[in-house]
Amino acid sequence: MKTLIFLLSVNLALVVTAIPLTHGDSIQANLEKIIGLAEDYVRTLPEDFLKTLGKDLTHLTETTNKCKEFFCEVEAVLASLEHHFFGKRGEIVRSLEQYNKHMNCPNANHSQGNQVELKRLLHDLKGCGQKINSNKV
Repeated sequence: MKTLIFLLSVNLALVVTAIPLTHGDSIQANLEKIIGLAEDYVRTLPEDFLKTLGKDLTHLTETTNKCKEFFCEVEAVLASLEHHFFGKRGEIVRSLEQYNKHMNCPNANHSQGNQVELKRLLHDLKGCGQKINSNKV
């Protein structure tokens, strides 16, 4: 009897995990992954690397709508960094690319302008992700 119950519960677990994510669920999961990665990188990357300068996108963090543009821009900034966590093959860049595929991103503005530390960009990325996430409720 215990074996039968165990087999049924395993079978149910397999069925539940086999249900594909909907389009909205995959976007949401990607957004949550980006927020988590940004938070993890701020805590775990060496402080000297977090002082790397990148394009200042702070002006795009004021509202949820601007945060969506921030996501488009920050993808290009992080992809340009030469580090195994970033660059074109970095996990957070790939996640941003997947997320941004579903957004109507304008062409990225490649002018340099002011610069801020990577740590600030990651904090802003996490904050914007949370703004977007809380707006979905």
